Amino acid sequence: MRVPFRSLLVLAVTAAVTVPSAAAGQAPPPNDRTPLSVTGVGIVEARPDRAEVTYVVQRLARTRNAARGAVARRSRLVLRRLRSIGIDPLSIRLSEVDVSRRSARRKLEKPFIASATVAARTQRVGLAGRMLDLGPRAGVDTRGPEYELIDDLAAREQATTKAVNAARRRAEAVARGLGRAIVGIRSISLDGSSGGGFDSQLGSVPESTAGAGGPSIPTAPGTIRVEASVTVVFELAPSGG
Repeated sequence: MRVPFRSLLVLAVTAAVTVPSAAAGQAPPPNDRTPLSVTGVGIVEARPDRAEVTYVVQRLARTRNAARGAVARRSRLVLRRLRSIGIDPLSIRLSEVDVSRRSARRKLEKPFIASATVAARTQRVGLAGRMLDLGPRAGVDTRGPEYELIDDLAAREQATTKAVNAARRRAEAVARGLGRAIVGIRSISLDGSSGGGFDSQLGSVPESTAGAGGPSIPTAPGTIRVEASVTVVFELAPSGG
Protein backbone atom coordinates (compact mmCIF):
# COMPACT_ATOMS: atom_id res chain seq x y z
CA MET A 1 0.00 0.00 0.00
CA ARG A 2 1.35 3.36 -0.97
CA VAL A 3 1.35 6.14 1.63
CA PRO A 4 0.73 9.65 0.35
CA PHE A 5 3.74 12.01 0.39
CA ARG A 6 1.93 14.46 2.66
CA SER A 7 1.43 11.73 5.32
CA LEU A 8 5.12 10.81 5.25
CA LEU A 9 6.05 14.46 5.90
CA VAL A 10 3.73 14.65 8.93
CA LEU A 11 5.17 11.47 10.43
CA ALA A 12 8.73 12.79 10.06
CA VAL A 13 7.94 16.09 11.80
CA THR A 14 6.16 14.28 14.66
CA ALA A 15 9.11 11.98 15.20
CA ALA A 16 11.52 14.92 15.31
CA VAL A 17 9.50 16.67 18.03
CA THR A 18 8.93 13.68 20.32
CA VAL A 19 12.48 12.26 20.38
CA PRO A 20 14.23 13.46 23.62
CA SER A 21 17.61 15.16 23.28
CA ALA A 22 20.55 13.28 24.79
CA ALA A 23 22.56 16.49 25.36
CA ALA A 24 19.79 18.06 27.47
CA GLY A 25 20.22 15.46 30.21
CA GLN A 26 23.97 16.19 30.44
CA ALA A 27 23.79 19.99 30.95
CA PRO A 28 25.45 21.13 34.25
CA PRO A 29 23.20 22.64 36.92
CA PRO A 30 23.25 26.46 37.11
CA ASN A 31 25.82 28.04 39.47
CA ASP A 32 23.85 29.84 42.19
CA ARG A 33 26.89 31.09 44.18
CA THR A 34 27.33 34.84 44.42
CA PRO A 35 30.69 36.53 45.16
CA LEU A 36 30.82 39.13 47.93
CA SER A 37 33.92 41.30 48.45
CA VAL A 38 34.34 42.67 51.98
CA THR A 39 37.17 44.70 53.51
CA GLY A 40 37.85 44.46 57.23
CA VAL A 41 40.04 46.78 59.28
CA GLY A 42 41.73 45.99 62.57
CA ILE A 43 43.39 48.48 64.93
CA VAL A 44 45.45 47.84 68.05
CA GLU A 45 47.31 50.17 70.40
CA ALA A 46 50.88 49.25 71.28
CA ARG A 47 53.39 50.75 73.65
CA PRO A 48 56.42 52.30 71.93
CA ASP A 49 59.70 50.47 72.39
CA ARG A 50 62.17 53.21 71.44
CA ALA A 51 62.65 56.85 72.37
CA GLU A 52 64.85 59.45 70.68
CA VAL A 53 66.02 62.85 71.93
CA THR A 54 67.97 65.36 69.86
CA TYR A 55 70.32 67.95 71.35
CA VAL A 56 71.09 71.16 69.49
CA VAL A 57 74.49 72.60 70.40
CA GLN A 58 75.20 76.20 69.36
CA ARG A 59 77.95 78.60 70.37
CA LEU A 60 79.06 82.11 69.36
CA ALA A 61 82.70 83.14 69.11
CA ARG A 62 85.05 85.73 67.64
CA THR A 63 86.75 83.30 65.28
CA ARG A 64 85.75 80.24 63.36
CA ASN A 65 88.12 78.00 65.27
CA ALA A 66 86.92 79.29 68.62
CA ALA A 67 83.27 78.63 67.69
CA ARG A 68 84.09 75.17 66.40
CA GLY A 69 86.05 74.30 69.52
CA ALA A 70 83.28 75.50 71.84
CA VAL A 71 80.70 73.35 70.11
CA ALA A 72 83.02 70.34 70.09
CA ARG A 73 83.62 70.61 73.85
CA ARG A 74 79.93 70.99 74.62
CA SER A 75 79.07 68.05 72.38
CA ARG A 76 81.59 65.85 74.16
CA LEU A 77 79.97 66.84 77.45
CA VAL A 78 76.58 65.74 76.14
CA LEU A 79 78.06 62.43 74.99
CA ARG A 80 79.61 61.75 78.39
CA ARG A 81 76.40 62.48 80.23
CA LEU A 82 74.37 60.30 77.89
CA ARG A 83 76.70 57.39 78.55
CA SER A 84 76.53 58.08 82.28
CA ILE A 85 72.75 57.52 82.36
CA GLY A 86 73.00 54.25 80.44
CA ILE A 87 72.67 55.19 76.77
CA ASP A 88 74.54 52.84 74.46
CA PRO A 89 77.30 54.76 72.61
CA LEU A 90 76.34 52.94 69.41
CA SER A 91 72.89 54.55 69.65
CA ILE A 92 74.31 58.08 69.69
CA ARG A 93 74.85 60.04 66.48
CA LEU A 94 76.86 63.28 66.33
CA SER A 95 76.62 65.52 63.28
CA GLU A 96 79.49 67.52 61.85
CA VAL A 97 80.09 70.95 63.33
CA ASP A 98 78.86 73.71 61.01
CA VAL A 99 80.39 77.19 61.31
CA SER A 100 79.06 80.32 59.59
CA ARG A 101 79.30 84.10 59.88
CA ARG A 102 76.27 85.68 61.46
CA SER A 103 76.36 88.92 59.44
CA ALA A 104 78.69 90.38 56.82
CA ARG A 105 77.38 93.93 57.19
CA ARG A 106 77.42 94.51 60.91
CA LYS A 107 80.40 94.39 63.20
CA LEU A 108 79.61 91.94 65.96
CA GLU A 109 81.63 91.04 69.00
CA LYS A 110 81.10 87.35 68.19
CA PRO A 111 80.43 87.19 64.46
CA PHE A 112 80.74 83.40 64.09
CA ILE A 113 78.20 80.79 65.08
CA ALA A 114 78.86 77.07 65.20
CA SER A 115 76.24 74.35 65.61
CA ALA A 116 75.97 70.58 65.81
CA THR A 117 73.33 68.04 66.77
CA VAL A 118 73.52 64.96 68.96
CA ALA A 119 70.77 62.38 68.46
CA ALA A 120 70.40 59.62 71.05
CA ARG A 121 68.11 56.59 70.89
CA THR A 122 67.28 54.02 73.50
CA GLN A 123 64.96 51.05 73.89
CA ARG A 124 64.75 51.90 77.59
CA VAL A 125 61.81 54.21 77.04
CA GLY A 126 61.72 55.09 80.73
CA LEU A 127 65.00 57.00 80.33
CA ALA A 128 63.36 59.65 78.13
CA GLY A 129 62.79 61.98 81.09
CA ARG A 130 66.42 61.86 82.17
CA MET A 131 67.51 62.38 78.59
CA LEU A 132 65.42 65.54 78.41
CA ASP A 133 66.74 66.79 81.74
CA LEU A 134 70.29 66.31 80.51
CA GLY A 135 69.92 69.04 77.87
CA PRO A 136 69.36 72.12 80.04
CA ARG A 137 71.95 70.91 82.55
CA ALA A 138 74.51 70.64 79.76
CA GLY A 139 73.57 74.04 78.39
CA VAL A 140 72.01 72.84 75.10
CA ASP A 141 68.55 72.82 73.60
CA THR A 142 66.57 69.59 73.28
CA ARG A 143 63.99 68.27 70.84
CA GLY A 144 61.73 65.35 71.58
CA PRO A 145 61.30 62.80 72.82
CA GLU A 146 60.05 61.03 69.73
CA TYR A 147 58.65 57.56 70.32
CA GLU A 148 58.65 54.67 67.86
CA LEU A 149 57.47 51.08 67.68
CA ILE A 150 60.31 49.03 66.23
CA ASP A 151 59.27 45.44 67.04
CA ASP A 152 55.70 45.65 65.74
CA LEU A 153 55.22 42.03 64.64
CA ALA A 154 52.94 41.06 67.53
CA ALA A 155 50.84 44.20 67.11
CA ARG A 156 50.49 43.63 63.36
CA GLU A 157 49.41 40.04 63.91
CA GLN A 158 46.73 41.15 66.38
CA ALA A 159 45.55 43.87 63.99
CA THR A 160 45.35 41.38 61.10
CA THR A 161 43.32 38.94 63.21
CA LYS A 162 40.88 41.71 64.06
CA ALA A 163 40.64 42.70 60.39
CA VAL A 164 39.81 39.13 59.32
CA ASN A 165 37.17 38.78 62.05
CA ALA A 166 35.64 42.12 61.05
CA ALA A 167 35.43 41.07 57.40
CA ARG A 168 33.80 37.77 58.36
CA ARG A 169 31.21 39.41 60.62
CA ARG A 170 30.31 41.95 57.96
CA ALA A 171 29.94 39.25 55.31
CA GLU A 172 27.71 37.20 57.63
CA ALA A 173 25.49 40.24 58.20
CA VAL A 174 25.08 40.73 54.45
CA ALA A 175 24.37 37.02 53.94
CA ARG A 176 21.66 37.01 56.62
CA GLY A 177 20.00 40.06 55.08
CA LEU A 178 19.88 38.33 51.69
CA GLY A 179 18.69 35.01 53.06
CA ARG A 180 21.93 33.35 52.05
CA ALA A 181 24.89 31.68 53.74
CA ILE A 182 28.65 31.81 53.32
CA VAL A 183 29.75 28.62 51.60
CA GLY A 184 33.31 29.41 50.58
CA ILE A 185 36.12 31.90 50.03
CA ARG A 186 37.44 32.81 46.60
CA SER A 187 40.37 35.03 47.51
CA ILE A 188 42.07 36.92 50.34
CA SER A 189 44.18 40.04 49.91
CA LEU A 190 46.21 41.79 52.59
CA ASP A 191 46.22 45.51 51.92
CA GLY A 192 49.10 46.04 54.30
CA SER A 193 49.63 47.30 57.80
CA SER A 194 50.73 50.67 58.99
CA GLY A 195 51.80 52.32 62.19
CA GLY A 196 49.97 55.47 63.08
CA GLY A 197 50.80 58.35 65.34
CA PHE A 198 50.60 58.50 69.08
CA ASP A 199 47.26 57.97 70.68
CA SER A 200 45.76 61.00 72.35
CA GLN A 201 45.09 59.00 75.51
CA LEU A 202 48.50 59.33 77.08
CA GLY A 203 49.51 57.46 80.15
CA SER A 204 49.73 59.05 83.57
CA VAL A 205 52.46 61.64 83.88
CA PRO A 206 54.97 60.70 86.58
CA GLU A 207 55.89 63.17 89.27
CA SER A 208 59.28 64.85 89.23
CA THR A 209 61.94 62.80 90.99
CA ALA A 210 64.98 64.98 90.37
CA GLY A 211 65.91 64.91 94.03
CA ALA A 212 66.18 61.12 93.90
CA GLY A 213 68.32 61.15 90.77
CA GLY A 214 65.39 60.45 88.44
CA PRO A 215 63.91 62.58 85.68
CA SER A 216 62.99 66.17 86.48
CA ILE A 217 61.01 66.45 83.23
CA PRO A 218 57.92 64.20 83.09
CA THR A 219 57.29 62.06 80.04
CA ALA A 220 54.31 60.01 78.87
CA PRO A 221 54.97 57.79 75.84
CA GLY A 222 51.32 56.87 75.33
CA THR A 223 50.55 54.31 72.63
CA ILE A 224 51.12 53.92 68.91
CA ARG A 225 48.27 52.86 66.64
CA VAL A 226 48.90 49.87 64.38
CA GLU A 227 46.34 49.25 61.63
CA ALA A 228 45.84 46.33 59.24
CA SER A 229 43.26 45.71 56.52
CA VAL A 230 42.23 42.59 54.62
CA THR A 231 39.90 42.12 51.65
CA VAL A 232 38.10 38.78 51.39
CA VAL A 233 35.90 37.61 48.51
CA PHE A 234 33.30 35.24 50.00
CA GLU A 235 30.88 32.96 48.14
CA LEU A 236 27.22 33.12 49.07
CA ALA A 237 24.56 30.54 48.31
CA PRO A 238 20.91 30.11 49.29
CA SER A 239 20.57 28.95 52.89
CA GLY A 240 20.49 25.18 53.08
CA GLY A 241 21.84 24.89 49.52
